[in-house]
Parts: sequence; structure tokens; C-alpha cells
Amino acid sequence: MKLRVDGFDFIAVSYGPGAVTTNFEQSDHFWLFYLMDGKIKRKELLSSFSKTNDERLASIGDSMIDVLICRNYGPRSMAKLREQKVALYTFDGGCDAAIKAYLSGDLRRL
Repeated sequence: MKLRVDGFDFIAVSYGPGAVTTNFEQSDHFWLFYLMDGKIKRKELLSSFSKTNDERLASIGDSMIDVLICRNYGPRSMAKLREQKVALYTFDGGCDAAIKAYLSGDLRRL
């Protein structure tokens, strides 16, 4: 179980060239949104310095990220992230559009 800090939910959206979502295995950056009562309270860019996908998976598992939105996930990554109790969503488009779609309930959980 992930520890809660100040009642926030943590949503990470993969970020790539052109400010669009990327595949999880290619994601070196994530926008991290802090939500409280369904509203964005804070947003910051999180850089992943992971050299391998295993390191990236471990860093997500060690974080307090509740929800992850990426363009796509490989089967192994998807299984590991689900083991870590991270809710997975896909979105093909811009990062800001992805969080808006999530907040409006327009994304389907994988």
C-alpha cells in the first residue's frame, strides 16, 4: 500500500517530443499531477534517469504514483505495474489533453 501525503492522489503522464504521451518503455519524462478532490493542485515535471526498463519499473513502484497514463505498455511492463497496484490508462495525444480526459472520466482503465 502506498503512503498518502496530504490527501493527494498522484497521476503521472508520460511526456515526449511535441508534448505528447509516449510508450512507457520509451518514457524518460513524466508530468506528475497532484490531485485533491478531483482537482489539480500542483504539476511538476519528473525526469526518469533510468537506464533500463527494469529500473524504470522499480522507480515507479517505489514512488507514490497511483495512476499512470502512457500511449501504450509492453505486456511485461503492464504486468509489473499492475503488481505494484498502479492504475493504467492509455492516451494518444498531448499530456494536458490526457489529464483532462482522465479527470472527465473519458479514459478507460486497462
